[in-house]
Amino acid sequence: MDYAEIRLGNGDVFVVEGALDEVERKLSDAARSGHARLAWFTAEGGDGSIGINPGQVAALKAAER
Repeated sequence: MDYAEIRLGNGDVFVVEGALDEVERKLSDAARSGHARLAWFTAEGGDGSIGINPGQVAALKAAER
């Protein structure tokens, strides 16, 4: 399973399931859908879903696991 690390502008970091290009695509789709739209991911380890506001993302990189 591939993972990506999403870092927000406030310094919070989330590791989510998915290849880097897949995570980027979900963030881009949510951003194009409107300012209140969230991109939904499965948190690392299957610890539930997490919604990320794409407007708050400062960095995206592949997580090394």
